Amino acid sequence: MGLLFCSVFSRAQQQSRRADVDYTADVVYPVKIGLDSSVVCLVGNVMLHHNGAVLTCDSAVRYSPDYFEFFHRVVVNKDSIYVYGDKADYNGAINTARIYAPIIKVVDGDITMYTYRFAFDTQRNAGEFGGGATVLRGTERLESQRGYYYADTKEVVCVDEVEIETEEYLMKSDSVCYNMDTELARFFDDTYIWNRKGEIFSATSGIYEKPEAVYHFTSDAYILTDKQEMWSDTLDYRSRERIAVMRNNIQVNDDEHESQAFGDYGQYWGGDFENGLLTRLPSVIGYDRQNEDTVYMRSDTITIHSVDKSFFDAYLVQPEQDKSAENNEEVLLDDPASVSRRPDGEEPAATVAPQSNADAKKRRRAEKEARKSRKKGRSQVVAEPAASADRADDTPLVTLADGGLKVSVPDSVAVAWERPAVPAADSVTGVLQPILSQRPVAVDSTGRATLAAAEKRADAEAKPERIVRAYRNVKIAGRDYQAVCDSVVAMTIDSTAHMYIDPVLWSGANQISSQVVDIYSVNRQIERAEFTGTPMMVSEVDGTHYNQVAGKVIIAYFRDNKIYRTDVNANARTLYYHQEKGKRGLSGFTVSECANITFRIVDNQVRQIAYFGKHNFAMYPMDKIPESQPQFLEGFRWEGDRRPTVEEIFDRQIRPSRRREYETMDKPRFSITERIDRHREELVRSGSWQDRNDQLPEEVLDYIRSL
Repeated sequence: MGLLFCSVFSRAQQQSRRADVDYTADVVYPVKIGLDSSVVCLVGNVMLHHNGAVLTCDSAVRYSPDYFEFFHRVVVNKDSIYVYGDKADYNGAINTARIYAPIIKVVDGDITMYTYRFAFDTQRNAGEFGGGATVLRGTERLESQRGYYYADTKEVVCVDEVEIETEEYLMKSDSVCYNMDTELARFFDDTYIWNRKGEIFSATSGIYEKPEAVYHFTSDAYILTDKQEMWSDTLDYRSRERIAVMRNNIQVNDDEHESQAFGDYGQYWGGDFENGLLTRLPSVIGYDRQNEDTVYMRSDTITIHSVDKSFFDAYLVQPEQDKSAENNEEVLLDDPASVSRRPDGEEPAATVAPQSNADAKKRRRAEKEARKSRKKGRSQVVAEPAASADRADDTPLVTLADGGLKVSVPDSVAVAWERPAVPAADSVTGVLQPILSQRPVAVDSTGRATLAAAEKRADAEAKPERIVRAYRNVKIAGRDYQAVCDSVVAMTIDSTAHMYIDPVLWSGANQISSQVVDIYSVNRQIERAEFTGTPMMVSEVDGTHYNQVAGKVIIAYFRDNKIYRTDVNANARTLYYHQEKGKRGLSGFTVSECANITFRIVDNQVRQIAYFGKHNFAMYPMDKIPESQPQFLEGFRWEGDRRPTVEEIFDRQIRPSRRREYETMDKPRFSITERIDRHREELVRSGSWQDRNDQLPEEVLDYIRSL
């Protein structure tokens, strides 16, 4: 910065037109020095005029037509700027006055500077200071070790250990150009800013415009708030509106929601930057410290909106109460074998979460059809019978063992187990967890979701709800599952996520596809996923053969983000290949159709199957499968090539958090200002220096007018 200034300064001097140096004093007389040279002494009311600038003092010595020395009560003035010192020298050839004093004072209107070294260019109306300086105007102050002051534009260029205080912010930097009139600050290299909202910024270059309260960070931008950290190559931040526009190499850490977002173009806005848009290769990482799990998501565009909970009140309505359910016993959905039955033989009414009116009607119709199906035919299980006298419950169970199906049917069972209806899916879109934090809907003692309890807790937490949307080419990968689709819409209000347009979910060896997928989470873990619209579950056996399950609705239940149970509702169909333990190849092929099926899965392998309703069943040895028997269900697709990997989804370098470093960083202490103020007090107290404000006397002004 100094070399650049000097270079420009020198060129301006060389190109300038030489002007006469005019001077006057009460007494002027020559003094001979040496054999052939002399100087001119000026005593009393000395005045010098050059380039429109005036220098006054008590006495002076003229060494040449262009070079003077001034002594005692020196004042340098041009236009509105005044420089006060005890001694000065002036070189008219280079238009420069150098002022000397224990502390040099510079005044320009309401701007005051104190410094230890000062040189003033009378032609360019600019000064260079060094040794430390502090500049004050009202409540504003800035300091640096050295720099330049341009009186025409009221701009201060500060270099080395720069610190600034305004009504809007505190700043530390290596170098800053600050305009005292417009309060526009251009900053460079190692700049740190603390604004009055408690946010911290840093960048290697940028501009702050006070009229619009806009920060333009043009290199290595960073923002730290109470809840977030933001990085990007360039960033525009409108402080009053709380709008941040980021470009290239974006990273946003959201500590509250345990997520990190990335992209090459982004916008965040709102009081806590709770609304956002990311595009140009955006991706999101969701991490769960409690469960030590991480989920990665990528799409073409990702948006986040925060809204007050009242926004959802029109959609979250209490389902109609079933009057016959008052005497229902509790249904434990995680364990079908423990289903309790009413005395009249009907199954317990399903526990229903809050849902929209349309979905509630659709669910009631589906349940009514399921009850009709069960009345027509009781559950049947077809397999080789096995003894079950010592079973403690009355549940028929099909077990896969040694490559075959075995069933135990207690003699006491008059009516085989009918699997209860599952809870109805919430129609309101939820959040994909653990990408973003979620909050489960409150549940009462009977398992029914209670909107009042949820509202009470939401009010207590006083947190806005989030709507998350990901559009086009969505890919998701977690520790134990992966998914793809065209778009995802999610909300924190009920901790669910909805996947649309050709969605596929993989968990272990299982692939489940459908037209729509609804994912429900509790305590940052996936609880269940519901697949509607021609759903199908497929697992690869050997690259040629595939186990397949299809129905109208498939519901997968998760534990620790792994599927442990799958329910197939309505028109359930299965194609299953058997393998004998310890033997290579396939031993048989089973085809079955019934109303509903439940699968129990252990270590990604189906271990138990239960069938419900009228059951059509056939088992074939592999070499006896009829040619007329299809080995693929209608709509079968094996989409292993679409299964995403973490490397495919996320390829960016993660910046480490700077929160601890920045929160413990020292704010500006203005040590230079403190040192100068202390020195001023000592000088004034000793009588060796005065804090002057004297103006040009009238006789000096008359002299200038005469010229």
